Amino acid sequence: DRLADERAALAQRCLLVCDLPADADDKVLEDDIAACFGEDLWADEVLQFDLFVDNSDERYAIVRFVDEEARAEALALGTITLPQSGGSTCPLVPVDDHEEVDRMEDLAKDSRCATVANLPPGIDDQGFVDIFSPLEGSILSLRIEDLGEQEGAIALVEFASSISARKSVSLNLFNIDGRFLSVTLGVQVFNERR
Repeated sequence: DRLADERAALAQRCLLVCDLPADADDKVLEDDIAACFGEDLWADEVLQFDLFVDNSDERYAIVRFVDEEARAEALALGTITLPQSGGSTCPLVPVDDHEEVDRMEDLAKDSRCATVANLPPGIDDQGFVDIFSPLEGSILSLRIEDLGEQEGAIALVEFASSISARKSVSLNLFNIDGRFLSVTLGVQVFNERR
């Protein structure tokens, strides 16, 4: 099956950067990893870069290269030491299973998302953004569904970084017009409730 072969070949161009520091900023981590790989390799050979938190709360980056040779060049480093992120040493591990790659890419998206329930009914995008403006970090996408007067509105928000999503949880139980917000990470609660 040609599609399966293509997906398997795509997976063989991916590697994981493991043991990333939990509290480092996404952009700083990206800059650190890029510096370790070297400017030429990063600029010319990296197709995609995503950070995610696994179910065990471990933080990883998945890096997709243009071909297996480029990945092999990066893997030859063995480990990298992140200069701006406290000098953490991070092992590099190949990922060859395309289902595992798909799962990690889903986790990467999920770890940038938060579900906000019990919002005032009728709230619009601007009203939502006003509530969340004290948080640093830009919002990539926002979906609000009104569940009626009693349940209020529920929103699924995708932030530009996983750190911003994690910070949004600080608004859990925030009181707006007598309603206490419920903020959870990921898309699961949104998909269950809407």
